Amino acid sequence: GSTGIKVYGSMVVVNPQNEKEIKSEYAIYNFVENNAFHQVIIAYEEDDRYADQIVERIGNSIDFKKENQ
Repeated sequence: GSTGIKVYGSMVVVNPQNEKEIKSEYAIYNFVENNAFHQVIIAYEEDDRYADQIVERIGNSIDFKKENQ
């Protein structure tokens, strides 16, 4: 029942060991519960075949209030 916001998008991360660019995506969940700010940050490679399912499961486990509640 928390009020929060989800931010998501894509980015390019440079591997510092070999300078190779890695296309990546991210999802950030920000919310306040029990008078404390919480933030969940998920970053993953764009072509990770399981990442979308994992991100969806994590997002669904956070119970946000809808605007009209």
